[in-house]
Amino acid sequence: MKDSVVKRLKDQLFVARSYYPSIAKLQGQEALTHEMKQNIQDHERVLSASAVDADLPSFINKKIEQMEHTIAKAKSCTVECHNVVRKLRQILDMTDDEAHFHMKQSAFLYNLGSQTLPKTHHCFSMRLTLEYFKSPSLDSDVYPARKFNTPNHRHYVILSKNVLAASVVINSTVINSKVCG
Repeated sequence: MKDSVVKRLKDQLFVARSYYPSIAKLQGQEALTHEMKQNIQDHERVLSASAVDADLPSFINKKIEQMEHTIAKAKSCTVECHNVVRKLRQILDMTDDEAHFHMKQSAFLYNLGSQTLPKTHHCFSMRLTLEYFKSPSLDSDVYPARKFNTPNHRHYVILSKNVLAASVVINSTVINSKVCG
């Protein structure tokens, strides 16, 4: 599974965050509360600095084991399940809201990008065709027929979805061939 360690860290963080409020309210669990808070902060720091497994520091396995041990201690305490369930639902709702926001933002930015594309680029291939046929070099006998039959000339095919980049390459080739030829 791709980036399984990062996903495991996030899962541990969700579970720890759901238990933390209940553990913090218990009398005599100050050490566990402090340990849990410290592990949550460590996980948040690591996740803010890395998004994929390759970015994770080398000591991450030790942090994962520490968090598992802390979560196991928290689960062994008598807490109200109602609070843990409510906290997990809050986290789930926040995650759903965030996903919905990002979907809407993505659709908006896609729409904005398509609307702000300059009009000249919409019909760029048509403009290139028109400029080619309007070119005065086609009407005159500047290029003798023997130049087109020379085996030294190379013919290239450019397959590209990027019309602008292809036109720049073609234009550069034509200009350089006029200078050299």
